[in-house]
Amino acid sequence: MTLEYIRKWFNRLPESERDLPIVILNGIAYTPRMILHEVERGSKIGEELQTKVEAGSFGTTEEEAYNLALIRLKEILKRYPPNKPVIAVLSNPPVTLTPEQIIEQVEKRTPLGKRFVEAELQQVKYLLSMR
Repeated sequence: MTLEYIRKWFNRLPESERDLPIVILNGIAYTPRMILHEVERGSKIGEELQTKVEAGSFGTTEEEAYNLALIRLKEILKRYPPNKPVIAVLSNPPVTLTPEQIIEQVEKRTPLGKRFVEAELQQVKYLLSMR
């Protein structure tokens, strides 16, 4: 495709998503802004990233996908006060979780942590589908 294709995709993304990692290439997580920059430069990396965006692909392995979700969650949760609850889990008994506790759940790969990862990967897929 063309540079214009990537620009249109980038412009469709919410501003809050433009600087969060979305695609992994050779072990490096790239944000939409970085992807646009590489494509504008006409670099080989830009070509590979553009191919991934066009294919709606964000990673190469399950472990890389998990790490991508973890990085995204950490970046998103940095926006909140670290010791104040940001989510309530309606379990028995109900609990509230702070950003630090959410990250702990994800890093320990608890069932709840895995649900956060799955939700984040669904978000990445949605964002890539905006192409």
